[in-house]
Amino acid sequence: MVTTPAYAAGPAETEPKTSRIPSMVLGFLLGALVGAIGTVAHPNTLSIAGVEIPYGLLLGLLASLALMMGMRLLYPGRGSVIATGIGLVGMIALFTLPGPGGAVLIDQSLYSLVWTLGPVLIATIVIAWPRFTAPVRRIPEQPGVPGNAEHRA
Repeated sequence: MVTTPAYAAGPAETEPKTSRIPSMVLGFLLGALVGAIGTVAHPNTLSIAGVEIPYGLLLGLLASLALMMGMRLLYPGRGSVIATGIGLVGMIALFTLPGPGGAVLIDQSLYSLVWTLGPVLIATIVIAWPRFTAPVRRIPEQPGVPGNAEHRA
């Protein structure tokens, strides 16, 4: 249970480890899901006026970015984001191997290269990005005000 002391300006910064584990498992599973769907969809293109638009690749990279940023903003620590990145990149790495029939989902094309390296770069940037928080204003010690040292003892 997270408690906030009476003299604190905001909620406590840390969560108990029991609440981090479900967020890490959820992040890993969502990362694996986005990695699997993106791997299957990344070669899809749309031709408009003779220009090939790799909408599968673009949507996969956008989904990867949205998932990683969402996990980073939703959960205070980096553990859930790291688990999401492991699930995402791990699923992509798994699909680089040939299947039982010899089929390969990630080939030697430019789109496959971008799909292989793009989520790794996205995960690295999102994990390394610092968390900017507003400074906490401290209440000056005043005698007779609840929450001061004389009332805490």
